[in-house]
Amino acid sequence: MSIGKYYSVCGGPIYADSGVIQSPRYPEPYPPNADCLWTVHVSEGYQVAVEIVYFHLEQHKDCIYDRVVLWESTESGAPLATLCGTITKRQIVTKASNEMVIRLFSDNSVQKSGFEIAFVRELDECAAGTHQCEQRCVNTVGSFRCDCRVGYSLRPDGRTCESTCGGYIRATSGSFASPNFPHQYPPSKNCVWEIEANEGYQIFLNFTTFNVE
Repeated sequence: MSIGKYYSVCGGPIYADSGVIQSPRYPEPYPPNADCLWTVHVSEGYQVAVEIVYFHLEQHKDCIYDRVVLWESTESGAPLATLCGTITKRQIVTKASNEMVIRLFSDNSVQKSGFEIAFVRELDECAAGTHQCEQRCVNTVGSFRCDCRVGYSLRPDGRTCESTCGGYIRATSGSFASPNFPHQYPPSKNCVWEIEANEGYQIFLNFTTFNVE
């Protein structure tokens, strides 16, 4: 599959399921006073996922000078991300839309070497309901992974969770269980859980099931 590159013009609409966007003149410094807007459209029913391949813009803690701003679908509403400085690796995915707006702003003072951003169409495997994760499904670009609630750890099958034998829990609420619950706990276990709440609060335990020797 060929990968398109979209950099010869400063912005424009892109209709493709994958490709690479580069700042003007990349890898040479981008021009001053640039205002480039790309609108990426992938196939219906998919999300847009971008990955930072290379990124070097003028640095500022609030990104008020040179910056790249990403929105879902349109520029209305809060952006998905506002980026500046140097970024080695980062992935950003639209929440639901098959469109993403990427806009480069630069001022007239400092110009760096710019950016290269790859995009692909992305399917939320967690939303599809076929993941078979026992507790939590975490969507990743091109795949997914299962995760567990506080007090549990992922079994080797990568899908199911088991209660950890003790540990430190710092949360406002949650649950934990004996190892292998709801089945019999293993012999010769000595499990200690340490629970910490925010300062000024007490800890309330509610035993929903309790059956030991």
